[in-house]
Amino acid sequence: MATPIIFRRILIYGILSLGGIAGISQLVTYEWLRSYGPRQPIVETGHIYPMRMQQPFDVYLTKFQQEWIDSGVVVGLVLFGVAFYLNSRWKIIQNTPYDGLLGKKKY
Repeated sequence: MATPIIFRRILIYGILSLGGIAGISQLVTYEWLRSYGPRQPIVETGHIYPMRMQQPFDVYLTKFQQEWIDSGVVVGLVLFGVAFYLNSRWKIIQNTPYDGLLGKKKY
């Protein structure tokens, strides 16, 4: 029965991919907002939450943007932790995949 193993592989690799995408998208979003974010509050669009960026001025963000900048990497790390835990239970990604190729004899 290979179906549970395939499902487990898809689940672990999917969670790892989502964690990587979450962390990278947070960094890309931060850099984009730092360069192109509104420098003055715009009440109509909801850009009313100030955030100090690397330059000496504030960028105004929406509530979702502010929460994503604050917690995007944490979401990615939590997803990596979940994938690590599931892999430690199921052993989908082996710790030493090249044991047989290095000339070591298995007994």
